[in-house]
Amino acid sequence: MSDREGYRIVRRNEEGDTVLVVEVDMPPEPVTADDRRAYVETFLEREPEERRLAEELVSYAYSHKPLIDQLFLDDERNLWVRRRLDEGKTPEYTIFRPDGSLAGSVQLAFRPSFVPPRVRDGRLYAIVADDFGVQQWVRVDLGG
Repeated sequence: MSDREGYRIVRRNEEGDTVLVVEVDMPPEPVTADDRRAYVETFLEREPEERRLAEELVSYAYSHKPLIDQLFLDDERNLWVRRRLDEGKTPEYTIFRPDGSLAGSVQLAFRPSFVPPRVRDGRLYAIVADDFGVQQWVRVDLGG
């Protein structure tokens, strides 16, 4: 499976043997010319004299955006996989049981900070920031 067809997560034991493989088919999302321009503009806001460098860096960008951007385990060893987030969107997690089978998915109504949430005893805990950048903990009862 190439990264253009979906994603593959491999778990290995201490000896390096593969003990679990999770494969998910997902359509890729291409990096557009607008995405590349936006990167260069953002770079130039910090380094206005470095247009050539910014354009060189963006030329090395992959042709497709990453499919996932965060992984973590909960207290029951379920694997939570967050799909890549677009600006202004809230995250969706796909959850896999320890045996690799699909447990379900969760769409949050808020956007946590860059710190991965914690899931304990059927509750999700996340840090969020308000419009002023003040951080606070949020607790979500996941039910069941």
